[in-house]
Amino acid sequence: MLGSYLRNLNGADISLADQPDIVDALLANAELPPLDLEVYAESRERAKLTEDARNDFYDGPDDNVVGRKGKTSEEDDNVVGE
Repeated sequence: MLGSYLRNLNGADISLADQPDIVDALLANAELPPLDLEVYAESRERAKLTEDARNDFYDGPDDNVVGRKGKTSEEDDNVVGE
């Protein structure tokens, strides 16, 4: 039953990763030990840093232009062939 519930959440693209109370309740239902909140918080912080780094790599750091630091996207649009 719990496995089916989790598959449905995953299929609906619903993440409970940032809701440790719900994760703890699910672990209790599965008769597993509760989360170590300190370790879990560190893990979520690493995941966020990784996601931010990946987004910056693909989308560019704040201006959404990879490799054009210091220029706005409008300034970069005016440069051809670089």
